[in-house]
Amino acid sequence: MGKKVRLLIICLTVLVIGTMMNTLNNILVRRNIMDINNFLQHGDFSDLKLTIYYVSPITLSQLPLSVKELRQAGVDTKITISGCNLEEHVHLIEQLGNAQLKPVTRKSRIDARLFYFFEDIRSGRRYEVAMWGDMSAFINGREVHIEPIFIEVVIPFLPQNIAERYQSSVDRIREGVN
Repeated sequence: MGKKVRLLIICLTVLVIGTMMNTLNNILVRRNIMDINNFLQHGDFSDLKLTIYYVSPITLSQLPLSVKELRQAGVDTKITISGCNLEEHVHLIEQLGNAQLKPVTRKSRIDARLFYFFEDIRSGRRYEVAMWGDMSAFINGREVHIEPIFIEVVIPFLPQNIAERYQSSVDRIREGVN
């Protein structure tokens, strides 16, 4: 067998293995999270809670913030919304549940500016989103490519000045700029 044929076989093998690993990683990303759409079809909104921790996306810090540090930042940066107040935004929650979770190939370090979770109070299952990495978000601890809906779903619940800043972030994501 010639060198070109062996090289072609090696390249195809690497491609197939890479595709299989990406598919497996995507399955693992979705495995441990709350199935939002299933909850919306079968659950009771009184069993759903949304908790949001945030800082302004333009706030500077000397070091990247962890989710733990963001959560400890203070009560003025925490919002809790009960299920009945979430119902009018069901279309956004459905979009979040349908979002493609595409694992990143190059890992980055989180600099938490926004962390939120939907929680099924009965089962305790959560759908957690922490932002930002390098054009990525962390869904239940797994890093995936960022999607605008990851921010859009919480904008209606944020104070107006913070919501406007995060809307600017959504616009930049749509343009492909972090």
